[in-house]
Amino acid sequence: MRLDTMYHDIPHEEKDANAPCRMPRQNIRLASWSTQECYDFTGFTHPQLIRLYRLFGLLQIAALWNDGFIRVPSRGGKYLRFHPEEMFLFMMTKMRTGYSNKNLCDLIFGGHYSVWTYGYPWMLHHLDDKYVHIVGHQGLSRFVGLFQRFFLAIQQYTRKTTTHHFNDGTAAEHSGLNYLPFSLFGFIDCSIFQINRPYAGPNGDFVGSPRRPEHHDAQRAVYTGYKKFHGIKIETVHLPNGISTVFGPVSARPHDVNGVLQMSGLDRFLHVIQQGANHIYSLLGDGVYNQAGLLCIRSYYRAYVPLAILTPAQQGINRKMKACRETIEWSYGDISNIFRICPIPEEYKLGKTHPYCYEQLRVCVLLYNCYVCLNGNKTCSRNKFDCPPPSLEDYLDLNLHSF
Repeated sequence: MRLDTMYHDIPHEEKDANAPCRMPRQNIRLASWSTQECYDFTGFTHPQLIRLYRLFGLLQIAALWNDGFIRVPSRGGKYLRFHPEEMFLFMMTKMRTGYSNKNLCDLIFGGHYSVWTYGYPWMLHHLDDKYVHIVGHQGLSRFVGLFQRFFLAIQQYTRKTTTHHFNDGTAAEHSGLNYLPFSLFGFIDCSIFQINRPYAGPNGDFVGSPRRPEHHDAQRAVYTGYKKFHGIKIETVHLPNGISTVFGPVSARPHDVNGVLQMSGLDRFLHVIQQGANHIYSLLGDGVYNQAGLLCIRSYYRAYVPLAILTPAQQGINRKMKACRETIEWSYGDISNIFRICPIPEEYKLGKTHPYCYEQLRVCVLLYNCYVCLNGNKTCSRNKFDCPPPSLEDYLDLNLHSF
């Protein structure tokens, strides 16, 4: 203030009258928003948010302290106090809108955004650690008893007669299959999310500062020549009831089969959890999974011999199986549309001191599964597989071993 007065001739009275226009802390709770505001800011209705909040167990953590606030460690051995409802709503709003912490505080929550650099990662780590065995491929073991039902639902869909309309006004009718040649219970695919280029800034805050010494190795470690950008990859298993499980994220460099699938061990895991069953069911992948040696993963028919072509029956089977497998692509689109933080590269920063982009992506999948349990999606609809998802309470029940 003295420097302003000396060099810019700003009186103290004018300085006090023009305080910063930062919004004060709003102390938002679940009762602060209407149903429409809840849907606009989070993608869930007000009753659905209450159910989610209670099942996440934040009240039990806040009960460890007498004042009902959650204490998050910060720098210097100090703790920041967060109300569990405000922390939950901040996380849900950030996932839904994709806004930065500063914009969320300036527009909705108020206060200084620096406190959320500790509160938001704490919330992500809490949910990721609590539900890691549900969101990960380990969660498939709870659905083993429904594999036969999933297979029957997929087979029933392939028996339908479909009509394909062309742009010239003509149409072609494709008859359904009598039976599926493979015993399928779900679909597998890998997806790449673009991230912020790691260690791209200078090594120091001065003119002529050099680049960081680790920038070359760090950027090459996550660069994919297939997409021509830096990214991370997840391996997803999508079930006919709309629920998904993921492995990763890992670097976008490894191959889907020879890299990510070998790291996850999913093929061997599916074979192990079905030991003793009357029948072994498999997943359906795209053409990249058409490799020998896989136990529980199948793909389309393919002509290996030069100049060889598929039979009309094989082409019809491929057409039906592709129509089934497109549901996993729908799930990627739903996650990016419902939680707009997913396709924003600036929200995936690996070069930070304490990065949390891996947990953030897994929590997005967790929230999407919760959304499917509450609202359903196109995969589990009557027009597709007609497999109802589990209830929200059953899905988030850590003590439930099988459905």
